[in-house]
Amino acid sequence: MKKIVLITMLVVSYLNGYCQDTTQAKVVTQDSTQAPIDSLTKENLITQLICLGVKNPEIVFAQAILESGHFKSKLTKKCNNIFGMKMPRKRHTTAIAKSKSGYAVYKHWVASLEDYLAWQKMTLGKHKNVITKTQYLRYLDKVYCSVKGYSKQLRKLIKQNHKLFVKVRDVCDSDQKYVAPSDIYINRGF
Repeated sequence: MKKIVLITMLVVSYLNGYCQDTTQAKVVTQDSTQAPIDSLTKENLITQLICLGVKNPEIVFAQAILESGHFKSKLTKKCNNIFGMKMPRKRHTTAIAKSKSGYAVYKHWVASLEDYLAWQKMTLGKHKNVITKTQYLRYLDKVYCSVKGYSKQLRKLIKQNHKLFVKVRDVCDSDQKYVAPSDIYINRGF
């Protein structure tokens, strides 16, 4: 039993070091002034949403903006938690710790995004009929946030950021190369 614990600790230490050493990679796009991938910007968030293959990326983008207070919330700054995710009890998570108030703490904001993707795959796996944007927004109103008007706020943010989203998406869809999260962070098996 002691050997298993020791081996696990060594693997975790190695993996933590691997992630730390590679976070300074740059996203290569048409704009040579693109911020390093570790910078939480709207452009980098959109790029990562596309790279990870998140379902309904425009909605998830709006969620990140809303939940993180435009990347300025205490939870975002101190815990790298851009979605206000609580520490899950049962499902796999990329969180490294739990805050005193029960929120997930991540090593990096991209890990928060990967955790959202894990949540999305788990929940959408149970509800395969949640496909369209309208259905997804209704689902979020029921499951993710019970505050009345949540999806209305998301729609407003989607509309406000539509041009930026299309611009960045088009760059990602072009022949330009960019660094995908799997090239920066260890593939966490989801």
